[in-house]
Amino acid sequence: MFYAQKLLLSCMVCLPLCLLSGCWSSIELNNRAFARLLLIDKSDKGIELTIGFPLPNRLSAGKPGGGGETGGTSAQPFTFVTKVGKDLDEAYYKIQLDLSRRITFGQTRIILLGQEFAQSGISPVIDFFARESALHINANVYVTEGKALRFADIPVTFERFPTDILSA
Repeated sequence: MFYAQKLLLSCMVCLPLCLLSGCWSSIELNNRAFARLLLIDKSDKGIELTIGFPLPNRLSAGKPGGGGETGGTSAQPFTFVTKVGKDLDEAYYKIQLDLSRRITFGQTRIILLGQEFAQSGISPVIDFFARESALHINANVYVTEGKALRFADIPVTFERFPTDILSA
């Protein structure tokens, strides 16, 4: 009887310690690329997907532009990666192959569709994100005249990221 109580007490002490050990299969934050913006256009070869990422190594809290001075020019605290595929899955896969980090859609706030793509139907976008559970339901979807990729050329003067222009 005494040994049973001792064993039970030992299990009750060790069990919470096992639960506090953390996640073993998670991806480290340093190995993630957080997608903030998606630009989707129709192309001659299929669908052109552009993903906008913040660059944490260029973020600086004390500078209004977010980046430090490098070589006399201000380095932007974000970048865009564009690939073309027959569908969104293929374009996304090509972007993922080029990146050293795993793409995470948990921070995606803006999805911008080009007019030609939107007129042909947005079911590929709905299908892609139905399978991507990390996308927030409150992400804003916009349709723009012409190509959505033009948004990447907008100069960011007062805002830190291009997504902040459409979020305001």
